[in-house]
Amino acid sequence: MLEHCITLVVGAARDGPLGLFILENVAGLTHKRRKLDPSAAEQIMGQVRTEFGAGWSVSLTHANALHFGLPQSRHRIFIIGRRLELYPHGVPAGLPTFARKNVAVQQFLCPPEHMLGVREYTEQQKENLKQWRVAARSLLLNRSLEGKYIIFPADRDPTGRTVWTGSALTPDRCPCLTRSGPMLHIMSTGHGDDPPIDRPLQPYEHGMMQGFSTYICRAMVDEPVTAVQAFGNAMAVPVIGSVIANELASIIRQIGGAGLTEFLSRFGVSRWPLAAGDPGTPPPGLGSALIQGSVSQLFSTRLDQQGVANPGQDAELADQPFGAAADGRCGAGSRASGSTEASLFLGGKGGVAVSDS
Repeated sequence: MLEHCITLVVGAARDGPLGLFILENVAGLTHKRRKLDPSAAEQIMGQVRTEFGAGWSVSLTHANALHFGLPQSRHRIFIIGRRLELYPHGVPAGLPTFARKNVAVQQFLCPPEHMLGVREYTEQQKENLKQWRVAARSLLLNRSLEGKYIIFPADRDPTGRTVWTGSALTPDRCPCLTRSGPMLHIMSTGHGDDPPIDRPLQPYEHGMMQGFSTYICRAMVDEPVTAVQAFGNAMAVPVIGSVIANELASIIRQIGGAGLTEFLSRFGVSRWPLAAGDPGTPPPGLGSALIQGSVSQLFSTRLDQQGVANPGQDAELADQPFGAAADGRCGAGSRASGSTEASLFLGGKGGVAVSDS
């Protein structure tokens, strides 16, 4: 799959106005089997650098959803390729984060009207849950933890460990959501031995903890298995949104709307959507970055000087079922109301952020 993604990216660079590409994958690609051997990520970057040549910069950055307003421990790498003519003053030095402390799981919980029937556990899973309750008893009894939640896999007991989860219980922290990961269970803490919430994690909550809008989470609950797989295989919305917005903001600051328009015109792209006014005028701020995740829907995320708005608090997007333009700004102190939309591929038929989670 990743090889196919690279082929698509190389083809787009040769045949069209590709100015930026982003490949997302698991952090395990950076691990080395032997100390002197290159990691899979290093091999991929070497291949891409060879294909693209001196006119491009290819680098790798790490990001965890915990640092972008989500209560999920999800560590991913992003291989970012940049056409250097769009960055005459240098590429971004890093990816700013905005969440400095844990986000409360409570704001991501499923409302009663979208709750599905409780799935029947197997006998082994029931036995695992008994052991988890014993392991978590101090958290259940700790009144200072009232309003918090623990999330753990019902497929194993507390002594086990998988590629997705460790063995420790941390309140208000969800293990990494994946397409084929373990069945997760959520339990409220601080209420004693009879917690008011003690059930499987809902498909709606899988989506919310990936940063998807309430509209998308509601729309997917009718197909719970598909929803869990799709949300688990998707990229965390505020993370990929921040990666893209960081790059587009850098391009706009360096060459402006006029420079980007001139770049695209060389490939026969007559305009790029610039809601703020004249396409040749640098926009007052980058209002939205369009991204396409593994559930094949468009979403946007807000980028401000201090960071991205918490997706768990976003307004409903019922009037924009396949995407939404946020009004956050990333200009230098700008608070103008205009917004700019740009695709990841900076022109052509739109952009794709490729995921192979």
